[in-house]
Amino acid sequence: MLSVTLDSLKLFIREFGYSILYVGGIDKTPVVYAVEDTYQITFTTQAKGEVWVVIDGVEYSDTYAGYRQTESDIHKITVPMEALDNADSYTVYTRAMLLRGPYEALQGTTISETYTWRGINTDDGIQYYALSDNHLASKAPAAAANYWGNQLDFLIALGDSANWIDNKEELTQILYLASDITKGEIPVLYARGNHETKGILADQYHNYVAASGESFYYTFRLKNIWGIVLDVGEDHEDTYKEFSGLARFDQYRTQQTKFLDKILANADTEFNAEGIEYRIGLCHIPLTLTTVDDPLAEQKTAWVERLNQMNLDLMYSGHLHELIYVGTDIEADTTLTHTPAYSGKEENKKEYTVCETSFPTIKCEYSARTFYFSNEDFNKPFTLFCKSSHCLFGIEICNENSSFRSQRNKNIINNGTTNVITTIIAIEFTHFFTTFLKFASILLTFGINEFESSRSSAPASVSSIV
Repeated sequence: MLSVTLDSLKLFIREFGYSILYVGGIDKTPVVYAVEDTYQITFTTQAKGEVWVVIDGVEYSDTYAGYRQTESDIHKITVPMEALDNADSYTVYTRAMLLRGPYEALQGTTISETYTWRGINTDDGIQYYALSDNHLASKAPAAAANYWGNQLDFLIALGDSANWIDNKEELTQILYLASDITKGEIPVLYARGNHETKGILADQYHNYVAASGESFYYTFRLKNIWGIVLDVGEDHEDTYKEFSGLARFDQYRTQQTKFLDKILANADTEFNAEGIEYRIGLCHIPLTLTTVDDPLAEQKTAWVERLNQMNLDLMYSGHLHELIYVGTDIEADTTLTHTPAYSGKEENKKEYTVCETSFPTIKCEYSARTFYFSNEDFNKPFTLFCKSSHCLFGIEICNENSSFRSQRNKNIINNGTTNVITTIIAIEFTHFFTTFLKFASILLTFGINEFESSRSSAPASVSSIV
């Protein structure tokens, strides 16, 4: 039966031309995720078929037990970090599978595309963006990410790129957004959000993002940076009604506790390895903040106790849809409350208790609210209207050869003693916060008289998107 079909197809092709075989190129520029000591080059293709990557003459394929994958349009090819970092480009090859049987197949033309690889350049310091909770938004985050231009070293995606995972758009949302931002030239770090555990296609999500097998926790190393990614999963107990009895996140978190213990036992090859200068952590749900009714408080405390031993410089989280900075100068068990100027919904005005931690945490913001900030520099409250509702922040790690930059940050939570508007500076890190607003230029230059800055206005790509 198959041979008859193949013969018919071959006759059709001879009659009408071979252009029919020229199908199956990639949809968008690949995304290069960093996982452990490898890069995962990930992309979708216009048709199902085989793919492979060539770096400095060495071929790497998307295979399963010896065979190239052909029955999928999502592909992830794992390559050694060292191989790609020592190269300045990589070439992706695709070939559509038009018809495949047990003994013969009809394939399309081989299509190739070569991409530049910049990787991380530490000569001018390290610049990166962290993005969280964009919930299907893409235009504003992609535009704002142009702030660093070609100086951007890597992207951090902290989860909840979609509301749930039910279709192709939701499966590919962060993949395509990361593609637009990085253009396949720099690494992407990824932590799964709780909304990405939901939906009928959530069990396929590991094919589209950084993952260690089918799990979303792992360590990574990018030159002189060591990092760890953790995945709380959901923020409710497994018996929560929305989970329909399917959740087993307690078991999943227990596995990660053992994973943390293993890292501590192998410190010399992990966070204390030769050449490591910076140590960062990623987890969508903040670990250093708990609430009175937090079902995960005990688990968070156990993880933080272990992370405290890893000498982290900074922890990144999302989830709460608020920009919060928790420094090490805030004592354990301190209660954080929203300032009176906070204009969000009453149900969102939760009190948070700070865990005993040796590292600061910065929590990305996503907000659909209007905030009012007051400061001694203004005679009336400073009003910030969030139009597109999405925010991200960046960081510059300064070395002796790079300039030191400071920006002001709007912090809507305090412990009753700090100013509503505070500056974030921790160790050698200077944190920069930008939002997608009508008043982006005002935000970026706020406090300019008090702090030196290399920029006096918002980049055109930010202010022009409204």
